[in-house]
Amino acid sequence: MLKTNTLHELQTIRESDYSFENPNDDIRGYTVQDSTGEKIGKIDRLFIDNEAHKVRFIQVGHGGFLGLGREHSLLPVDAIESVDYTDHMAYIQQTREHVGASPAYQPNLVEKPEYYASIYDYYGYPAYWSTGYIYPDYASLHSRKTPEAEAKNK
Repeated sequence: MLKTNTLHELQTIRESDYSFENPNDDIRGYTVQDSTGEKIGKIDRLFIDNEAHKVRFIQVGHGGFLGLGREHSLLPVDAIESVDYTDHMAYIQQTREHVGASPAYQPNLVEKPEYYASIYDYYGYPAYWSTGYIYPDYASLHSRKTPEAEAKNK
């Protein structure tokens, strides 16, 4: 029988105010690179499930100039394809354009299940509270190097 997960309250982690069981789960400040190799922005915040103690969403800050006009997008943690812990890079399966056209980040809606569901629907991933959901343990994903990092090691 498949287990149905529960939609728990999510805590926003921005600063160093949270202790992770696995330090590799803390990818705040990592640069996000899209499927075409373009750097999108940085992971500003993590949204943690208070009951399961797992990252459910990442907030990526992108665009703007010198911090002005910067936009924020939420992505399910499922979007992370791999992580390079040496160069602080997170690789996603989507393009910059796809992320830019995602549902707008609205802090006043963050606690509403419908908002989370719209993000999962947009990116095409099952919601973490859906039956049979399996957590994409990105902390255990094989890290990969950027072409620049590979060149440095030669």
